[in-house]
Amino acid sequence: MSTIIYQDEKKYALLGLELQKIVVDGDLVSCQHVWNSVPVGIKGTQKNFLPIPDKPFNFVAATFPEGVIQLDLTTNKFTQGGKIEPEKLLRGNTPLLKTDFGYMTITHDLYFDERKRKGYNNYIVEYNADLSIRRVSSPFKLTDQNIEFITTLIEDGEDLLIGDTIMDETPMLFRFNRSEFMELVNMR
Repeated sequence: MSTIIYQDEKKYALLGLELQKIVVDGDLVSCQHVWNSVPVGIKGTQKNFLPIPDKPFNFVAATFPEGVIQLDLTTNKFTQGGKIEPEKLLRGNTPLLKTDFGYMTITHDLYFDERKRKGYNNYIVEYNADLSIRRVSSPFKLTDQNIEFITTLIEDGEDLLIGDTIMDETPMLFRFNRSEFMELVNMR
């Protein structure tokens, strides 16, 4: 999935999402258009969707205290649970990790520091199998940079591998013992 910036007739920028299927045939790699958000009326700041591993073309579009916004691309339908509080929205694009209780992922919220610079706080979010919220961690940072964007969450035995980009350009991969990391972010 990629973000596309459109301009409307008044030259205002609109964000849209393009979903493409990557096809590898021998040495030939091609992309095929599958879905675009603008024709179905989804535009604006909806750009960070969390793929649900066992539900193809289904995503968590946002998480907030009372529930989640789920998007089903097969029907172009949003399902929303509860009242949205914009200042408490958590977003991300890390695919959900399937667990014995449901799912787990890393999301972020937006903040501005004392110099008005944008930054992100990260959160571990656990969902039950029905995508209701099970637990949310304390906010955490992996680096001392304002902008770090979590891209990957993988289980490797007793460890969690977390992919991160700093300032949207420097990729890093962290390895943590799962139990120690969960305790560190108050998810005992």
